[in-house]
Amino acid sequence: MAAPTTASDFAHDRSPEPGAPGALPSRTLAVVPDHLRELAQAIRPTSLAAERTLPVLEALAPLFPNGALQRGSMVQITGSGGTAVALAVAAGASRHGSWVGFVGAEMIGWAAAEQLGVDPRRSLVVTDVPVGSWASVTAALIDAVDVVVAAPTHGVRPADARRLAARARERGSAMIVVEPRIAWPVDADIALRSVSSSWHGLERGHGRLTARRMTIESVGRRAAAQLRQVEVWIPAEDGSVSLVDAGAGTISLAERRSISRVDPAQRSRTAV
Repeated sequence: MAAPTTASDFAHDRSPEPGAPGALPSRTLAVVPDHLRELAQAIRPTSLAAERTLPVLEALAPLFPNGALQRGSMVQITGSGGTAVALAVAAGASRHGSWVGFVGAEMIGWAAAEQLGVDPRRSLVVTDVPVGSWASVTAALIDAVDVVVAAPTHGVRPADARRLAARARERGSAMIVVEPRIAWPVDADIALRSVSSSWHGLERGHGRLTARRMTIESVGRRAAAQLRQVEVWIPAEDGSVSLVDAGAGTISLAERRSISRVDPAQRSRTAV
């Protein structure tokens, strides 16, 4: 399995050439925005500029308008298993040749990420980001790649969040924000929420965890205003992403308001 290089490899030009013995094609960078800008010249664009969307995995397509991730959009992910959902959302573009950037790598298990569909050879990871540099580093990463996955561990100022959203729209990149602890200060174009999450594989204290069943809701602005829901395995027993069944659809505003008053355990039955 390919894995990111050390932080100093790119900064000091010591990384081996792709395909050379010991080569680790992905990049892990220290916090050096200039290096990100340099790399951006080498890897952008990864697809035709005329393309207005990025592909998503088939199992997640019902959560997005037109079954694709809109370039320039911001996706917010909350709930249990948010990191896995973010990786699954990014995997579609990664499989089709897009570079994916990660602000911070502590939350990423690369073996699992690769099984979900993220290509580590086209993954750019920035680690150890000081709070004062987080917004500028993330902006530089938006300039460099098609998809940025960020999991801030501190409060982000609304002004910085708005500037990052504007930068993504300008550059045609998609930004995925995972917020298990820190609320994102501005509305995203699409908000994904893990409504339920349960691991399978253990029986009466024996065995091992092999698959996680998740119910994910999606709602947003404009074309994404209708609430959508899907049940998926993230991961399935083979490590991939797959539908639990073919049932997924949209919910009207009136139904959404009714669901908001229902106990979360009942939502999946209400929304089908």
